[in-house]
Amino acid sequence: MAVRAVPATGAHTWVSAGPGRAVVALAARQLRMGWLILAAVAAGMSAVVVVTYRATAQEALDAAALTALAESPAIRALFGEPIALDTVGGFTVWRTGTPLAVLVSAWSLLAATRLTRGDEEAGRWDLLAGGRLSTGQLVLCQTVVVALAAGGIGLAVSATLVLAGTPAPGAAVHGAGLGLTGAFFAGVGGLAAQVFPARAAATGAAAGMLGLGLTLRIAGDGVPAVSGLHWLSPFGLLALSRAYADDRLLPVAVLAAGGAVAVALAAGAA
Repeated sequence: MAVRAVPATGAHTWVSAGPGRAVVALAARQLRMGWLILAAVAAGMSAVVVVTYRATAQEALDAAALTALAESPAIRALFGEPIALDTVGGFTVWRTGTPLAVLVSAWSLLAATRLTRGDEEAGRWDLLAGGRLSTGQLVLCQTVVVALAAGGIGLAVSATLVLAGTPAPGAAVHGAGLGLTGAFFAGVGGLAAQVFPARAAATGAAAGMLGLGLTLRIAGDGVPAVSGLHWLSPFGLLALSRAYADDRLLPVAVLAAGGAVAVALAAGAA
């Protein structure tokens, strides 16, 4: 039987190459069930808050009363700065934005460490690592799949809010912020999996970064003198986008750049 050599096509053709497509498809299959559940939960939470606000809060409380309630230090620490509470979209973002961002981020970092360091520990990377793709390309493929999956959750939330009748620009900014926050922590999880030799240690380090980001957001909300800390936290950048109020794109762009850097560092560290 004749054996024909297949020439290498370079490190940047992993997307179009057969091995790259196979790795991407494998990662997507591994994430599919968890992604479907999380997307349904995120979209469902947003829809429930919209329906509840229209049925009860909008009639029982005016904007001033809602703002006064939201200014409670404990509530502000949990949900962030109250913005546009007189609109159903603004109230939904305030009520669900931080919890959903933490949920999507935690899922992303766990998925990234599982697909990389976890599968390597379990011996499931042996065949993958023996193929045509380098370790860096494998990590890049799998981390990008997790990042795109997080973006898909944000898209599901945006679509739900638009279908619920909220303004499309605010829904787009909010969904993009959620998805990009998850994508950032996909990169953080992938990077931690290359730095630490065990999945448990990598997951702990990535979770520590999540906790730090949330702490910076809480500090920026609670102490006006250090409000600039928002720019150092993905959760703070999500708050700075002010969906349904100002719909700022600069914080979303910074968040996207941070996610791209995190994913690139994960591949480079491999």
